[in-house]
Amino acid sequence: MKPKARLKLGIDILMTFLLLFLMGYQFWGDEAHEWAGAGMFALFIVHHLLNGNWHRNLLRGKYNPTRILTLVIDILLFADMSGLMISALMLSNHVFAFLDISGGISFARLLHMPPPIGALC
Repeated sequence: MKPKARLKLGIDILMTFLLLFLMGYQFWGDEAHEWAGAGMFALFIVHHLLNGNWHRNLLRGKYNPTRILTLVIDILLFADMSGLMISALMLSNHVFAFLDISGGISFARLLHMPPPIGALC
């Protein structure tokens, strides 16, 4: 396996474990959650920089149903992760507290935190 492919795979594996860690917020606490989220933010950026060819080739080739479905899922995942990261910056009490963002906290909380299970029914 080429070194770049190993790096990309390692980052993807690390992001997967970080995502699982981030979902256990109630176990680890606020500050650990924020630091892990900041790490996820950095890895997310590195992931996209390392996969620049994917971005450059979006408009090339034929779009069959499988490629369209994959692209739609990728766009939705990108939008979800971007929303989580923007709302995390707004809600931060530790890592990004120096930004001193005070507006839109209630919207950020709705965007960042999942609703209670009973609210979905």
